Amino acid sequence: MPAYLLVNIQITDPQRYAEYVKVVPPTIARFGGRYLARGGRAERLEGGWEPRRVVLLEFPSFE
Repeated sequence: MPAYLLVNIQITDPQRYAEYVKVVPPTIARFGGRYLARGGRAERLEGGWEPRRVVLLEFPSFE
């Protein structure tokens, strides 16, 4: 059964984040993960949650 990771990122240092973005995808792929969504427009329809930069990852299993 797949496992999903939902991340809500607030970027405070764009230069360091750019470096991070270069090294993370190979690590995710090494564990069988893939991006389903990253970035783009996010809109709160109700509730108090404030989406920023949302990333959704899928992995083959929780392990």
